[in-house]
Amino acid sequence: MRRKEYKFSLIKYDTPSQFKKEFYDNDIRFANYELWAKDIGVLKFGKMTEEERVARQVEGLRGWRKHYSGTSARQLRRKLQNKNLYETITKNDVIVTVYDYTEWFKDNINRMLDADRLLLNQEDQLIKDYCGYYGNTPVLNIQSTRTHYKPLFNKLFEIV
Repeated sequence: MRRKEYKFSLIKYDTPSQFKKEFYDNDIRFANYELWAKDIGVLKFGKMTEEERVARQVEGLRGWRKHYSGTSARQLRRKLQNKNLYETITKNDVIVTVYDYTEWFKDNINRMLDADRLLLNQEDQLIKDYCGYYGNTPVLNIQSTRTHYKPLFNKLFEIV
């Protein structure tokens, strides 16, 4: 899969909406991402399709002017608290790397219809590669990786 790569250091943004604007400005719609924190390394890998999930997740970091309470922000905050990292990490410590596949998906409607599965497989591969190198998963990727196969058409209907 062809991709572009972007790195966004959260220290340069005053609000999460300024960070979110990067996705509109760069037309990023289908991507995987990596959250990296100073002194810790990779926190997690994730995927996003047609939404700025990573932008909503980073709202859960300390250091923004206000406290955000959306679902994705709460989930990230809870994961950081469970690992005793919430008090250690601020948004100024975090760099978000985005692996953008939007151009690859744009040219093919079948790919777009299957984007969630394809990006989930890419996320799993990033985690597997990380595990192969470091011997463990990133600190906030707690689920095991697996390949997500395309469902077979004939399993959707009962044969009479």
